[in-house]
Amino acid sequence: MRTLKLIYSSEQELQAYLSEHRLSSGHGIVQLFSGRSPDETLHVQRMLKASLPHFVLIGTSTAGEIYRGTCVSEAIVIDIIMFETEIEVIPFYSALTAGIDTIHTLPPRLHPKVMICFANALQDSAEPLLSSLNQQYPDSLVTGGYAADNNVFHSTFTLLEDKLYQQGLVGIALSGEKLQTSLISYRGWHPIGQKFTVTSVKNNVLYSLDNTPVLEIYRKYLGEHVLSGFPNTVMEFPLLVKRGQQQFLRAPVGITSDKQGVILAGNLQVNDQVYFSFADLHGLSTEVQQLEQQSGIAPLIYSCAARKTFMQQQIEQEVSKLGTLNQANGCFLYGEFATEQQHFSLHNLSSTLLVLAEQAETIELQFTTLRSNTAKPNSLQTLAFLAKTTGVELNEAMIFLEQQQYALNYSSIVSMTDPHGNITYVNKKFEEISGYKSHELLGKNHRIIKNPAMPAKVHHSLWRTISQKKPWQGLMLNKRKDGSGYYVKTVVVPLLDEQQNISSFLSIRQDITDVVKARQTIKMHTTDALTGLPNRAKLSADLKQQQRIALAMIDVRNFKLLNDVWGMEHGDDIIKTIANMLKEYSYNLRIEPYRINGATFSLLAATNLDTTVFIRMCEKLKAHIEEHSVDVNAKSFDITLSMGVGISETHSMALAESALNDAKLSYTRGCVVKTDHDLTSNRAYSCIEEVRNALAEKRIMAVFQRLAYVKDSFQNPAKYEALVRINTNDGSLLSPGEFLQHIKKTRLYGALTREVVTISVDTANRLNCIISVNLSIQDIADQQTKNFIFDKLHQYGGANMIFEITESEAIQDFNSVADFIKQVRKFGAKIAIDDFGSGYSNFAYLVEIKPDYIKIDGSIIKTIVKNENSRLVTKSIIDMARSLNIKTIAEFVSEQDILDCLTELNVDMVQGFHIAHPLPIEKLSKELSLN
Repeated sequence: MRTLKLIYSSEQELQAYLSEHRLSSGHGIVQLFSGRSPDETLHVQRMLKASLPHFVLIGTSTAGEIYRGTCVSEAIVIDIIMFETEIEVIPFYSALTAGIDTIHTLPPRLHPKVMICFANALQDSAEPLLSSLNQQYPDSLVTGGYAADNNVFHSTFTLLEDKLYQQGLVGIALSGEKLQTSLISYRGWHPIGQKFTVTSVKNNVLYSLDNTPVLEIYRKYLGEHVLSGFPNTVMEFPLLVKRGQQQFLRAPVGITSDKQGVILAGNLQVNDQVYFSFADLHGLSTEVQQLEQQSGIAPLIYSCAARKTFMQQQIEQEVSKLGTLNQANGCFLYGEFATEQQHFSLHNLSSTLLVLAEQAETIELQFTTLRSNTAKPNSLQTLAFLAKTTGVELNEAMIFLEQQQYALNYSSIVSMTDPHGNITYVNKKFEEISGYKSHELLGKNHRIIKNPAMPAKVHHSLWRTISQKKPWQGLMLNKRKDGSGYYVKTVVVPLLDEQQNISSFLSIRQDITDVVKARQTIKMHTTDALTGLPNRAKLSADLKQQQRIALAMIDVRNFKLLNDVWGMEHGDDIIKTIANMLKEYSYNLRIEPYRINGATFSLLAATNLDTTVFIRMCEKLKAHIEEHSVDVNAKSFDITLSMGVGISETHSMALAESALNDAKLSYTRGCVVKTDHDLTSNRAYSCIEEVRNALAEKRIMAVFQRLAYVKDSFQNPAKYEALVRINTNDGSLLSPGEFLQHIKKTRLYGALTREVVTISVDTANRLNCIISVNLSIQDIADQQTKNFIFDKLHQYGGANMIFEITESEAIQDFNSVADFIKQVRKFGAKIAIDDFGSGYSNFAYLVEIKPDYIKIDGSIIKTIVKNENSRLVTKSIIDMARSLNIKTIAEFVSEQDILDCLTELNVDMVQGFHIAHPLPIEKLSKELSLN
């Protein structure tokens, strides 16, 4: 790398210099820093471009120039860097109002190491565009700055190749394997005084701080005189901005024509935290160390005109430290660009050193710490130190007070009054609780929220205490704007002035209305509103307070179906009838009944009965109830109960619920009893590990059971339901009933579903058949599983898929389910409601979901031949589905009599062992090939 530096004096001398150094055949960059007029600068620019056609030229107007490490003014400084290796230099230009996409000269595969940019920004800001460049090229250094015009702030210009611009941004991008770069910025300003928050700003025009016009802020804190010579009068006190981890300065460059805003040499954002700042000249001079002489480097200095104005003669020392030994060129601008830790920033009142080198290894710059000035600091330096220390302590105190105020406002109702009780301040929580807005309260007496139900003696006690300059605390009943009452725990503190007279009162209140309501609610919630029986909360409390080890739970079978078919009103009648029978029969048996939820009840021994006796009594009570029938819509229904008993000193309720669930699933007429030996934690752990290993070892598989049309058993394409199995290490197949309940609350459940979906989609498309796969509400609520299904359908299509929604849990977010159905139907997939007639099936779902199929629950189909009620329910479901143009599927068809009955009822499709046994994939493939 070869560098040449000169100051333009005449055309003849420039031509002679270029000829002497034989630059016409080389390549590199030329930087031109001009303190002269645009016409004269343009003349020099075109001479350079004509003489150096293989060099890329960039430049800017300045507020002072730097030549070989010294400060000059109103000069044209030329800096030439000639590269000796393959360094690519790409020039670019963009209007500041245009986006990065308008820079067509930057190739898509560009990997620049540094970009030098200059912008004309008296009217528009370059920060958005440069921030976009930084995001697109995060590994590239961005430097340069805003063009200046000798502190006139009227008209600037930039240079690129043979053109002069008075608007927009010019830049060059440098890249190359051996190009090495280093960028260092020096600041040195410190915050002084209080912190302000930006409340109104548009790009680089600041209008208000803390909702106060910005010029009023300048008048108040810097004095009235500062506006007469603005911005030069405030250059020494730029705004220091703290934005997250970033900290930078913003120097004012003017006032808007309407005298409402301050134009800054860089953008701000609403909610930026800003301070007035100052710099200690002694501190600035010691911060910058001397750059040692080093061969093979090309240093460039971009410094701020405001820094030059502030430092005056001492700027010469700073520039000399950075540039004399290596003869650095540069200029003074209205703000410099710098990238620090891959984040772009616009800096004011700082100096930036850019060093380029053409070498294989990284630049390692050497600095020398000069001997510091041992003279005693002058009064200005002492004052600056005092202001800095005081400012730090002030802001620490302000931050502490703000945090306290935030905590207080978050948790408490706060107000302040004058000595006469007239309100001077309320916080947001006061407004929320009282129902009044602040403008309705300020200036009013606290009597505005006085509740007439509050005894007058409490108010007399309050005023007597605080008038003696003592805090008062107590419970108050206040009145909201709507007239309703609310309770507050109140503390009133008198605040005193310097003469120890009362200046105001501070009131801090805690709303305890919710506490009172909660106590009332707890009391109400110990009794079930429908039946008058104690409820689950009371049962839990009784189990904790009393040593009872046996608990029974009973549930009406298929109650949900009856509730859906005949309506909730009749369902409530059934529940009340059973509750009355429980009250009547349990009294003499010394058993206390509870209603848990729905048609589920619990039975607890009134005393510590022997468990065998307790179980016998519960079975007797169950038999009594089942002897009776309930009339609904002139039809008589038999009551069939499932019952489970839990026996444990600590887990009787959990065991009773588990036993009841087993009784319902197995359709047993007897009582299922579980003890501590039946706790499933060990079994659950082994099941979870088995599924985890099966997923990892690819042992998850599916078998396929045929869905047959009753009227046309050969209708194509064939339809099958995918049933998950685990191929164990001993060769047997593990059914989901043995492991599914244990993994539902683990991440393995979603992984298992996704594996079954993969098998089903692949099988359906490979064998050209229709596969039905089960999804629970939990699957649909899992965003990962939903996205996985959408991706599969996008890849293979959904014409061969049916998704059976199994409602093992009530639908909590129906909109999410409806959206899922809408999405899969876009791919041609069909929807089925599984186990309709049990669980949480709801006829309202049919209207919203509009499924293609309804699968009637197997517990109904099993008894359809012998049970008239089952046939009536099945017929009502089939007739209803046909009227809605929904096909019906009957599962658990285990014998010919069931099939004949279903055929008579006009069911569309059937499934079960009498129709076909589940087939592994190999046999399914063979069956389909024969057809």
